[in-house]
Amino acid sequence: MSWLTLVITLLHAVFSPPDLPPLLAEYEAHTQQTALTALDWVIGILSIAGLAASVSLLTFSNIGRWVYAVSMPAVYLLGFFGSDFFVSSSAQDALFAVEGMLTGIILSLCFFSDVSQNFTRSA
Repeated sequence: MSWLTLVITLLHAVFSPPDLPPLLAEYEAHTQQTALTALDWVIGILSIAGLAASVSLLTFSNIGRWVYAVSMPAVYLLGFFGSDFFVSSSAQDALFAVEGMLTGIILSLCFFSDVSQNFTRSA
């Protein structure tokens, strides 16, 4: 469900053009021309690591559980410190919120449920 929500959110962000006022559209175009910062690279690497770890959760990989537990909350927290300008619709905000809740559910299942015993056996 988390992957599906993420894909739907990204597709919605790509294929639904924002209706921005002219001044805001000009500012957004200017910010998209700037180079990626070091924080953007860190967030990108952590996102890829989190997605790879989420695949390894299907095989109850203990290392994947810890990589997911570190990388996904870090991606959410570091996003607050980024300098990117991003305008989203209410539908995108709702989908990102659902994806964040699913991430929390996955983390709680991996560490605080009976499923967590499967991870410690595979270590």
